Amino acid sequence: MLRDNLKKIRVTLGYTQEEIAEKLNINVRTYRGYEYETRGLPTEILTLLSEKLKVNLNWLLTDNGDMFISSGENTLEKCNNTNVLKGMDSFHKRFNQLQKENNLNDLELSKLTGISESKIEKLGIGKRMPSIDDLIALKSNFDVSIDWLLFGTTCKNAQSQEEVLTLSNEEINILKKLAKNFNS
Repeated sequence: MLRDNLKKIRVTLGYTQEEIAEKLNINVRTYRGYEYETRGLPTEILTLLSEKLKVNLNWLLTDNGDMFISSGENTLEKCNNTNVLKGMDSFHKRFNQLQKENNLNDLELSKLTGISESKIEKLGIGKRMPSIDDLIALKSNFDVSIDWLLFGTTCKNAQSQEEVLTLSNEEINILKKLAKNFNS
């Protein structure tokens, strides 16, 4: 299983054995030994896979869960996200979008969530921020992330939803490699 999972990671990322060895700062022969299971996989390599390639070690070793650690997971890592307040300032826009996409007027939304109609009006015009109870009521009734409601993003360090959709050149190259693998 480990052999197959290492190969799945490499193919999913669109890397050759040489490229993944380079990413992990190891010799390609060493990597091949791990992938072909002729060599044991040391903890240092597990750490590199997790840190550099965001591999979910639970998946790698047990085949349970997702292949990669979601960027939205709570890693408890220290970060400096100075745009949190900026994202919260536009809560009302996302709140209005949620209401509009579900064709609900203030009274209907109030009945559905238990949030008072006057509070819904204030939330919609940006005169009030939601309480924890309001967020729970919204999350309980709609398939929506609280991170998205509050900050406009579901990614840990993203500044805005627009930034989440902006791909780096490296990400574009990975997607091209993936597309090439699927087309062959």
